[in-house]
Amino acid sequence: MFLGNEFFQALMLHEDNQEEYLHLCPRLETLTLHTTFMSSDGVLADMVESRYNLDVQGFTKLWSVNIALTWDWVETCDHKRLEALCGKGLVIFVQAHTGATATAWDEDPGGGGI
Repeated sequence: MFLGNEFFQALMLHEDNQEEYLHLCPRLETLTLHTTFMSSDGVLADMVESRYNLDVQGFTKLWSVNIALTWDWVETCDHKRLEALCGKGLVIFVQAHTGATATAWDEDPGGGGI
């Protein structure tokens, strides 16, 4: 399975014109992705920020993100923005997907850090 921009955009909550959007997974508290995904830089962060920061009636706040990556995402827009959310309390665990090369990955899913 391959996930792209459309997947993250479909999960994004929108404050304006709520009726125009089909919002998926209203009770999403934990996002775990251990599958191949490639999104434009910033799209993952847009979705996570919308789920973590936005207070929309009927939707649960996203508290945890657990993803496996096949690329080095340090210095990307997603990394910087999610790191800032981590400082606000979002629990983020990133691991290198099998076959990926990485140098600084959290080994403990309960570690709560990037």
